Amino acid sequence: MSYTFSCTNDWVFTDTELKASPSSKKGISWDQELELRKNGIIFYESLAKIFRVPRQAIATGKQLFHRFFIRESFTDHDKYLVAATCLFLSAKAEDHPLSVHNFAEHYIAQRKEVTMEFALRYHTVEMIAEAILQKEYIVLHTLAFDLDVEFPHLLLSDKIDSLVDLHTHLSVAEKEALTNTMMKNSWSFLNDCSRTPLCLRLTAEEIAAGAAYLAGTIDDTIPCTIRTKDGENWEYVLSDNQNSLIDSATMILEVYVSINEATLSPSIVKLLNMFHPYRDLDPMPDAIMAPKKPSTLDDGVDTDFESDVTTPPADRTLFDDEFDGVIHISRKRSMEEYDMASPPFSPCSPPYSPCTPPYATSEKRPRCV
Repeated sequence: MSYTFSCTNDWVFTDTELKASPSSKKGISWDQELELRKNGIIFYESLAKIFRVPRQAIATGKQLFHRFFIRESFTDHDKYLVAATCLFLSAKAEDHPLSVHNFAEHYIAQRKEVTMEFALRYHTVEMIAEAILQKEYIVLHTLAFDLDVEFPHLLLSDKIDSLVDLHTHLSVAEKEALTNTMMKNSWSFLNDCSRTPLCLRLTAEEIAAGAAYLAGTIDDTIPCTIRTKDGENWEYVLSDNQNSLIDSATMILEVYVSINEATLSPSIVKLLNMFHPYRDLDPMPDAIMAPKKPSTLDDGVDTDFESDVTTPPADRTLFDDEFDGVIHISRKRSMEEYDMASPPFSPCSPPYSPCTPPYATSEKRPRCV
């Protein structure tokens, strides 16, 4: 699918530029890079929850993490240490500084639950604190000390208010309820897509417009009969460029494409059928596909590269009883285990709901005619 955006700042890239990242030049496929980014952000969110970091600082650090790995390769840096460092740095930048030793102590505890390789090595708080401070300098240098971040969350209120104002037949209480519903759904979309490098592809304005558009489209929250004062479809309030608006919504929903539909709410599945109707098609035969670049990684294996902190392994005999003599190199926690503040992949309905049947062909486009 081709998109209709142009780059307007130093941190917005084209699809071609994103997929030509430093990681791709070292044998990591784009799908693997997306998985590495997602796992790094999930770990980031688990730490942020422990320290009750303000939302603005959380949003800042996520963008710093994605920016860092558009200039550096995952093969050269420990994604978990980078994620923790971005959180530590963003909290400091947003006037919520954290004690580095206390932060390092919780980092060690969280990291041991994520990767067994880390748990089998000896780490001290002083060692990890020093590694975080060193990585902080590397992150700042890599980003050219540019910590200026735009937040699509701050743009939602005006966009949703403009949509709610189109409902002239609603009472004040009904408008307030509609506003709350759309704000909740929009925030859920923004929280979910923050695990992808969408902030490197779209501006904050475009992301906010796409999230508001999805909030109005999901479950027909805003009926197609609603029109602007000029008689146009309601989505024209968000953007005059309808192709750009649909592309924004499509890219936000890409975070759900690789998820098993059985774990998604029917509302999300319905949106996927509208914006990604061909996602379930079988891949092209190898004979007609472009040659695949050799990869240094095993397909299907969630990579976890060597930690930046090199320490001697612990005595494995101490762990024989606990792990039945089998040493697992890496174990990733599921999103449910992290007990996220916002429900992943489901802004409206609980997860694990049965999915709805696919849309008919005539209903695949989300536009009102």
